Amino acid sequence: MEYVVQVMHEDESPRYQTYCLALYESWDEGAIGFEFQRDLRDPSDPRAWNPPVYCVVNGAHDASYGGVRRVNWIGGSVEMEFTPESALELGIAGEIVKLAFAGNIRDVESIKRGLVRIFSYGPPDQRPELIGFDTPAVGS
Repeated sequence: MEYVVQVMHEDESPRYQTYCLALYESWDEGAIGFEFQRDLRDPSDPRAWNPPVYCVVNGAHDASYGGVRRVNWIGGSVEMEFTPESALELGIAGEIVKLAFAGNIRDVESIKRGLVRIFSYGPPDQRPELIGFDTPAVGS
């Protein structure tokens, strides 16, 4: 399954203490794409997400916590491998999703850093393998 990302939105919410990176083909009614979210609180904080994993949300607001096996940055696109359970929760046909970035998406380095920030969160055994990312993992 392939999406051409036309809309990118990045948000850090002090109120909810979350970081969100939204990558969508369309942002209108019936949005097509994904939001990647993570908690910014320390896992020892009683208000922190438990278990401390990232979350993937599709345009229909279906959510999956964890469930990404591999994230591969390939030039102007990113390929993600989801677990069968996560693919089912998100309504993905197959386990591989490719996100290609349209020409209007100028700041792909922010997307790259954002993906590392999302997927470097949580216990090491629940993080996906990151391939082709030269950005160091961010702890907060």
